[in-house]
Amino acid sequence: MYEEVQKYNRRMRGRNIENSVKLINVIDGGGWLARKNDLRKIFEECDYCFAFSGLSELINLIKQMYRE
Repeated sequence: MYEEVQKYNRRMRGRNIENSVKLINVIDGGGWLARKNDLRKIFEECDYCFAFSGLSELINLIKQMYRE
């Protein structure tokens, strides 16, 4: 999915459209500790990744994006 988002963003930049799509993942629960490779892939293939316990950081990111 991340590659498709990146392709879309490149196409839009080629048309001089600056708004881009961001892929944000929210990870919840401790089950990811046993699935480190899956977690790494999720982390690498998104623009932002937040733990469920850190949703206040996501809210701050959204506020920052709308100010720009």
